[in-house]
Amino acid sequence: MEQKMTFDQYIRMRERNADFARALARTNLALRCWERSEMWDEICAAQSMKIMWLLDNHILQAFYKRCGIDVLPLSIGGMYGYGRKVCIHPYNCKQVKEEKELSLLATSSGRVDGDYPGPKIILSKELEAGANPIGLLERATLAAVGGWPSKCNCTGCQHKKDADIYLTIHQILMGYGVKETPILGLSTGYTGGSTHTLAIMGLCKKETFTYDWFDCRTFWINRRNGILVYGGGRSAIIVPYEKWCNGSVEKGLRWILENFAGEE
Repeated sequence: MEQKMTFDQYIRMRERNADFARALARTNLALRCWERSEMWDEICAAQSMKIMWLLDNHILQAFYKRCGIDVLPLSIGGMYGYGRKVCIHPYNCKQVKEEKELSLLATSSGRVDGDYPGPKIILSKELEAGANPIGLLERATLAAVGGWPSKCNCTGCQHKKDADIYLTIHQILMGYGVKETPILGLSTGYTGGSTHTLAIMGLCKKETFTYDWFDCRTFWINRRNGILVYGGGRSAIIVPYEKWCNGSVEKGLRWILENFAGEE
């Protein structure tokens, strides 16, 4: 017997695909920009961290707000950021009481280690072999999250409160990442006898590790409230989210390029 889709099923399918469609559009834009940056050969090469930033961003844009799925860097062999875990963290989402790990991503090779059928996806090798980048990232994303994940139906989850800020910042750093590769997470411990600027400013605790900040080398951005900090010690400058970005990818990217990189 022929099965027909009901109107309610159509609405659910449309809602399910909304974030994924935006992720595809944002990833495609980032790819086009990076292709024009004359860095595409480097991005496709083995040991490149930049292609993994593309994958991180695609996963987040598609599934953070709707499902609470986050991508958090890990240390491998004492090198922070050489691995990533795709997970649902109880701080972000009430649907889990303990962190739920979905897969691991090997940064240097671009390998997706998860429970999915078929051979392991290794982005660097497939790109070198001529794979279509957007199709490869879409396939790797679904492998990393284990297929289409369920929507979070909890109320008051952190990922529903901060998604617009977090995802806007992540997309902005995709553009800035043409020259630099920012990373989520930093340690505010004592280094060389000095305390981290963010700890001095009272923006986070001393001698701790936090996933609340992007470390962009010359500045830091809080993923939760969007404030941007640059400079050192007590003379550091705090820029409110509303001033430098205010929810606009284009405004935020222009502000960062004008203040830290200079426009091409």
